[in-house]
Amino acid sequence: MPGAGSRAFRALLATLIVSFAFGPAAQATNGYLAHGTGTRAKGMGGASVASAWGSTAIDTATNPALGIFASEGFESGLGIFSPRRSFSAQSSSMNGQSGTFTLASGNRDSDGDWFPIPWVAKSWRVRNGNGRVSAAFYGRGGMNTTWDASDSQATFNAGNGVQSFAGVYGSGNAGVDLMQATLSLTYSSRLGERVAWGVGPQIAMQSFEARGLGKNAPFSFAPFTRTFASGSFPSDLSDRGHDFSWGWGASAGLLWQAGERLSVGAAYQSRFQMSRFEKYADLFAEQGTFDIPASLKVGMAMELSNQLTMNIDAE
Repeated sequence: MPGAGSRAFRALLATLIVSFAFGPAAQATNGYLAHGTGTRAKGMGGASVASAWGSTAIDTATNPALGIFASEGFESGLGIFSPRRSFSAQSSSMNGQSGTFTLASGNRDSDGDWFPIPWVAKSWRVRNGNGRVSAAFYGRGGMNTTWDASDSQATFNAGNGVQSFAGVYGSGNAGVDLMQATLSLTYSSRLGERVAWGVGPQIAMQSFEARGLGKNAPFSFAPFTRTFASGSFPSDLSDRGHDFSWGWGASAGLLWQAGERLSVGAAYQSRFQMSRFEKYADLFAEQGTFDIPASLKVGMAMELSNQLTMNIDAE
């Protein structure tokens, strides 16, 4: 006679099959957050918060509790991110009149389509204990856009009547460059035989640059007294080179091995309190504030056979 664990597994499997049949379509993007960290997680579209089988140190970036299952080997990897950014503008009869902002008609492609994103990680067993310490360093990027002024122009009223200016924002070559890197340190252990947990601090660095946005000065986040009241527009808005921001956060995770072939996981990443981008204090709200948002992940992993595991996550 089947045991309670076997019956629960079959009931859960049936529920998931129904969910697949009638569930909504998967979303194509994940904001500016990555679809998983590390090669294995990316290969599963990021659905790895409950994957205890075959976990390595880099998986602690997804769920700190997975560190207890990691081997002690050093690992590294390199992802290639290749987003293709473009836009199409159609001619307008307004042509900058009545406060409109008009782009020259045509198709435009952003330069720079290949972005390497590295990661390294390692795990150590704690002497005279059952826990593990893991370290993971990983990047996030590929947010760059580069719009060449030689094949685009904008038409609008810049205060001296309607004029045309080179560049998609009327200020020459334009674009933004955002890069982030995180160092994660976690400690993981077990509560009994079936529950694993992990927790640890994280340090983050981010770099940002904006170009070709100077004509937007009248609409910036600069305080009123620094702009219109003084008769001058802000300077910490565009073309200030790369600026750097540092901050910290914390992560925690749980994993419950509900059966021999079923596990359930959850992980929480706190908001990163980042220092301000002072060179772009007039571009970002709150004088350059750009914190990294918090995230919560829950999921389950089912080993359907020795060769097939199904993962379902929500973030």
